[in-house]
Amino acid sequence: MTSDKESTKIIDREKQLLIRNKQMMEIKNAMDSNVDNLFITGIPSTGKTLVLKSMMREVSNVAWINCVDCLSARIVFERALSQWFEFDDRCENEDQFVYQLQCFHQQGSRLILVLDKVDELMSIGSATLLPFLFRLRDISRVDIMMISISHLKFDTLLTLPLPYPPMTVQFPIYTKPEMINIIGLDCPETEDIGFFKSFIELIYNSFNSTCCQDLNELRYMVLMLFPKYIEPITNGLLERNQTSRLFSNIQKEIKDAFHNLYLRNISANEWNEHLETSSVLRVNTKRMDLPHYTKFLVMASFLASYNPARLDKRFFTRGGEGKTRVGKKGGV
Repeated sequence: MTSDKESTKIIDREKQLLIRNKQMMEIKNAMDSNVDNLFITGIPSTGKTLVLKSMMREVSNVAWINCVDCLSARIVFERALSQWFEFDDRCENEDQFVYQLQCFHQQGSRLILVLDKVDELMSIGSATLLPFLFRLRDISRVDIMMISISHLKFDTLLTLPLPYPPMTVQFPIYTKPEMINIIGLDCPETEDIGFFKSFIELIYNSFNSTCCQDLNELRYMVLMLFPKYIEPITNGLLERNQTSRLFSNIQKEIKDAFHNLYLRNISANEWNEHLETSSVLRVNTKRMDLPHYTKFLVMASFLASYNPARLDKRFFTRGGEGKTRVGKKGGV
């Protein structure tokens, strides 16, 4: 049996879903109206995956695929077939996928294909995969609904437009009260929720006004900075109502946190060790995870460094070096 504290956390998570009640109703209406394509979009950490997973728990014939680790179209096809029909054979291309769908599908039942982080399929080198999936019902003549999740706009996924665009559900960024309430669910059991939320508001105002509106990043920073924030209280130096002095005590740590925002090049344990020793942060390059397009920029810079300096004008200016005129030999 679950304890009272665990039950309270479950109820709090359900309240978090109620923040997205409008989007949940739009998704439900799309499923009830038998829409063939549903596109869910919004910046990262806005509850897209959380909401859809909670709605899919009571739905049958759902194939959920995280596209991050799908390195080829074959992986997408085989994972979908295995979740629908316990398929354990190979499926190499679109034609085989359609054939298997038509063989295994039973009339009267609807299949649902969920592609989380569908934009990752753009990098596997198949120009036909995404257009094929977005028109899967028309091509296969099977009652199938495709739900795709991405932080990008739909127009950026395809080079050519579809005959008709999918129904789109937009997840907006959380408001300040919503974000504070959600991060407040991580409140330690020994702490007062009001005191913890006041600290969240301080961190939100520090990071959100400058560079960060990502819920996961703010949660990460709150959990790392809170032990340092309450350290003077634990040592008996300050009281809980001395908010300004408590906050000024962690100014150095907040400045250090700005340099590690989004990079995640330091774990929570390493962060605590850093606070104790006050040493310079050690960046482990093996664990550094850069944003997707930043990786290409770094590689391009590395490759460009091997170009001779005399070729910079030719490669990196519009006009180039220009053609050198060769004079005619001989006189008039």
